[in-house]
Amino acid sequence: PVARHWNRPLLFAVSPALLRPGLNTIHVRLWAYANSRGGLGELRLGPETLLHPQYEQRYFVQTILPQLCNIVVAAFGVFAFALWLKQREALYILFAVFTVLWAIRSLHMFARDIPVNAFYWDIWVQSSFGWCALLFTVLAIRMAGLHWPRFEKVLLAYAVLGPVLMYFSG
Repeated sequence: PVARHWNRPLLFAVSPALLRPGLNTIHVRLWAYANSRGGLGELRLGPETLLHPQYEQRYFVQTILPQLCNIVVAAFGVFAFALWLKQREALYILFAVFTVLWAIRSLHMFARDIPVNAFYWDIWVQSSFGWCALLFTVLAIRMAGLHWPRFEKVLLAYAVLGPVLMYFSG
């Protein structure tokens, strides 16, 4: 298993005792799962006093802020579910399912050590994005006062077939 840091900035301190006068070489090894956005972002070298504030800002924007937004989205979903329990309006349950699913699927942005095999994790991440898009489409259609049962069945078939095709296509 490989830790996933694709959406997380990293800061490493190098002891000055390891540096020699003249040219120093830093070897960077990168290992990533196939089709999993493996790559290396911009490297910055310098005194920690200069780099740490940049790291903190980037960590806030890429990690903390999305986590806070995710909590808000999940809270909206729980609120919509509570409204649905009281009024049994289909739009409330659609919105609740959409927001909670979106919050759960967004966990891939923060998960460093995944709980399952990377192949299955990637199928989940990609499929759940499609499910959210489909739920959002149905929600928008219903909010417009329309009801297209055939189209919704096609979307449901797509949602079911998507992960199956991903699995068998590798």
